[in-house]
Amino acid sequence: MIRPSARTVTGLALSLGLSIGMFGACNSPAASNIPSNILPTTIPSLDLGSLTIPSIAIPSLGSGSTACVDPSVFAILNQTMQSGADVPTVLSTNKAALLTGLQSFQPSDPAAMTWKTNLINALNSNAMNDAADQIEMLTNGQVNISSC
Repeated sequence: MIRPSARTVTGLALSLGLSIGMFGACNSPAASNIPSNILPTTIPSLDLGSLTIPSIAIPSLGSGSTACVDPSVFAILNQTMQSGADVPTVLSTNKAALLTGLQSFQPSDPAAMTWKTNLINALNSNAMNDAADQIEMLTNGQVNISSC
């Protein structure tokens, strides 16, 4: 059996005595004589003057403008990017649907906006080879678009 040494017993007694003394000191009548104006009782307000909070414009969902193309336009564009596709014929056949769908496409990327403008201009002028060049940009990854 291990017996505690005299030092260990003395250290424990001293620690217990100090703990009781501290408890008694904090709960004595003298402890309540600490001035209350040392600690604040309210949180001070902060005058920010004319603070301007930056904001960004979020387009309304009902506005008809989106940063993605609708699934039907995306399907037509995917069809043109397939290996062996007759791109000018697919574009010519689906010209009306593409023009309608691209009108609501409002990309934030300047390259995608330029691509959209060039494709619409080529479709409107029946320049299907120029429109096919725009499809080639999609195929090569020079422009990225997403479906809604």
